[in-house]
Amino acid sequence: MKKEQKLGKFKIFPEQFLCDFIFKFEIQECDKKTLFIRQLFTIQKQQEAFHKKAYNHIYDSICYFTNGEKIVSYRKEGVFHELGIHYNVNKFEHYFGENLPTREIYDVDISFKKYTLQESLEKEIYEILSIKNQKRKVLIGHSENNFIETFVENNIGIYIQINRKKIIEFYTNDLLVVSKRFEEKCKPIKLLSCFNCGYFKKQDQFPFGTTNSLHECMLIKQKAKSSEFNEAITHIWSYCSDFIEKKK
Repeated sequence: MKKEQKLGKFKIFPEQFLCDFIFKFEIQECDKKTLFIRQLFTIQKQQEAFHKKAYNHIYDSICYFTNGEKIVSYRKEGVFHELGIHYNVNKFEHYFGENLPTREIYDVDISFKKYTLQESLEKEIYEILSIKNQKRKVLIGHSENNFIETFVENNIGIYIQINRKKIIEFYTNDLLVVSKRFEEKCKPIKLLSCFNCGYFKKQDQFPFGTTNSLHECMLIKQKAKSSEFNEAITHIWSYCSDFIEKKK
């Protein structure tokens, strides 16, 4: 049974999403939520399009995702799928308090991403929320550890921490090289990420970045139009539920 929690005056039921450090939840009690939003707009009298979009993402999204530091909200806007990235979880929680007049619009700290294909959402949500305390957490397969932490120091390379005692240093920023060397050094541990997915396609001359971190997801590219090219871009250490293990 899911454990009930509260966000201000609303009930939520968090459940794990893709991994054990990202959670998905919905805001329950729709009638109360609708009344709450109407009261808020009446008090704030917000007319600007950005403000309305921000408040709709805060109070009236289909669902939400969090790593405990950031919140990602998901809404349908016509034919598009839209994510709202809320950069401060404490500020987000503040908007669900009892004192409506304190919800000043200048407090909103949010940006938006829009997608045509629903298949693009999971890898983007994972990519946004796999960053915690300035460290990227990457899922591990065939290991006693649920994830590893990776970080950069002085721009001289990638450091991977498997546990509190074991830190591996790689003196390169090329994530393809780091991924291969890590797996060679730590067999049978494997990265559960796009890097090891059957849909992953390496691009030798990709126009974005110079460290081989961004490539293509063929599952999305096969469905995307040429104008939706960017939706097929994926990060080597991203991940989604469509993952299939790459054939040797």
